[in-house]
Amino acid sequence: MAKTWPAGTTINSIISTIASQSGVTRLKLDPLSSRVTTDKQTNRPFVVERGDNRGEALSRLAVAKGLDIYFDTLGYLTTQDFYSAADRSVVYTYDPDANNNLLTVKASYTDDNLYNAVLVVAKKGTITYLVRDTDPTSVTSVNRLGERLFIYENEDITTLTLARQVGNRLFYQKVVVNEDITLETLCNPAFEGNDVIRVREDFSGLNGIYRIKAFTVPMSSSRQTIRLLREVNLS
Repeated sequence: MAKTWPAGTTINSIISTIASQSGVTRLKLDPLSSRVTTDKQTNRPFVVERGDNRGEALSRLAVAKGLDIYFDTLGYLTTQDFYSAADRSVVYTYDPDANNNLLTVKASYTDDNLYNAVLVVAKKGTITYLVRDTDPTSVTSVNRLGERLFIYENEDITTLTLARQVGNRLFYQKVVVNEDITLETLCNPAFEGNDVIRVREDFSGLNGIYRIKAFTVPMSSSRQTIRLLREVNLS
């Protein structure tokens, strides 16, 4: 039997119910305090069919509503409003003038997902939001490659603010061509996925703001591997 939440149900209520049904009781949900009421809710019924994967259902809801959802290092199911002001704040800086925590740097480029722009379309085209890589220092800039567009349509998006949050989340996590930077550093156990850090390393030429894509938590040494995604300017 399908489980249906009616239009107007809060996002956090749906997440809490699905988590509880899956045996997850430790939650740390973003209160979404920067959003207007309608952007904290569904605007049409949200349905999970019998046999559906609960994790995929949560992921589908999170993408549609511009949220990041993951288990943190303490095992809490955590959500973050992906493009709140706090999310763009630099949480740590690697700088040889300030510390010696950065050990090695490697950079490479992949075109597995050859896009550099995202267009979000909602309300039958009455709401649209376009985000593009226009950073002149980025190898994936539209000025270098031309515009390679990924289109995302979802009728659950009811405001331009929510369309912007969804578009920016997709841009960073899904479709931008990866400028893949790998750091080996002394371990910082406080990092979380999607944290933003600043790196300056003169030999490789790195000097900018980057978003953490993945990282290891070493169990038997102090050396940590961090993979970064370039934090580009948006327009």
